[in-house]
Amino acid sequence: MTRRHGASLLYRVCAFAIAALGVAAQASAQITGATISTKQTSFSGACPATFDFTGAITGTPGTTFTYAFGRILYGTIEFTGDYPATMPASGSLAVADSTSITATSNDSEQVWVRNIAGGQSNVYSPSVNYSVTCKFQPGVLPPGAHGVDLSVKLHPQWTGLREYEYKWVGLSGFLPERGTGPCPELCIGWMHVHNGDSFWLFHWNTFDRAFVGYDPAAFSGLKVSKATLNLGIAGGNRGCFGKVGRAVLTKIPIAKGATQTFQAPYPSDGDFNWSTPTQFSQTFATVDVTDIVKGWVAGKMPNQGFVIRSKLEDNGSNGNDFCSLGFAADAVLSIQTLLK
Repeated sequence: MTRRHGASLLYRVCAFAIAALGVAAQASAQITGATISTKQTSFSGACPATFDFTGAITGTPGTTFTYAFGRILYGTIEFTGDYPATMPASGSLAVADSTSITATSNDSEQVWVRNIAGGQSNVYSPSVNYSVTCKFQPGVLPPGAHGVDLSVKLHPQWTGLREYEYKWVGLSGFLPERGTGPCPELCIGWMHVHNGDSFWLFHWNTFDRAFVGYDPAAFSGLKVSKATLNLGIAGGNRGCFGKVGRAVLTKIPIAKGATQTFQAPYPSDGDFNWSTPTQFSQTFATVDVTDIVKGWVAGKMPNQGFVIRSKLEDNGSNGNDFCSLGFAADAVLSIQTLLK
C-alpha cells in the first residue's frame, strides 16, 4: 500500500491538552474568550441521561467565526457543529448544546472557536466535567429507557489492508512516482496511471479496501437494538468513500496488521448487499451497521469483520486520476442492547 497520508487522532488529543492549559488569547484577538457550563454535573439512575450545556463566546462586534462543541465521550474525542456566526453588537454570543448518555462514564465538553476572521488562532473554553452512573433493576424496564440496556463498546481486535492491481507495461520506460510509504491507518481509494499507447503503453491501476474485525466472542448473547461503527477521519478526500459491508474471508483469510496485493482475478472478500447508511461530521464517519451485526448474532453468517470500499473500483480506466481517504485504526463499534 502506497501514497497514503493523514494526521492521526493525536491532533485532536493535543487540542484538548492545549485547551486544558488555558492558552490566553492574543492581545489583538478578535475573540477574547469562551465559557461553557452545565447545571447538572453528575447523574445516577436509569439511562439514557441528558445533559444540557450553556455558554458564551465574547469578542469584537462584527467578527466572523465558526464554533463547535468538542467532547470526550466514553473515552473517545467527538466534534459536533462548526456553526458559522458573527459577533453581535453586545460583544457576547450565547451558545447551547445537549448530549444523551447511555452508559456509565466520566466525560467532558468544551466550546471550540475556529476560522476566526483575521487569522487568529483557535480559542477553547475551559472543559466542564460530568459523570454518569447508569443503574438498572434486572428484569424491570426503567422509566425512560425504552427497552435499551447499556451500550457495548468494542475496539478492533485486528485490521488489514488490501490493494487490487492491474498492470501492463509494454516497451515504455515510464516510471511513475507513487510514493514509498505504507498506509499508516485504514485507507481506501484508487489510482489510475496511463502513459503512452500501443507497444509503448504503461498502464497501472489500483484500488484499495480496508478491513477491521472484532472478537466474535464479544457478540455472544447480545440482543442488538442498534450498532454503529465510528470511523475517525485521518485525512484525505471524503468523496472517495463508497460503502461499508461485511468481510467475506473464508477462502482467503486476511493478513492481519499487514497489506496484501492481488492481481486479477481478485478475491470475492466483501458483501455490500446491506443497508449501512453513513453520516460524515468534521472528524468522524458514523456508519449504521445494525443489520450486519444482527446477522452475526443470529448466526446467519460468520463474523469476519467489516470491509470499507471506495466509491470507484474500476481497474479498466484509461485516464489518470487519484483519490485517497484514511481512517484511524481504532474504529469503535457501539452496540445498544435490549434488556433481557
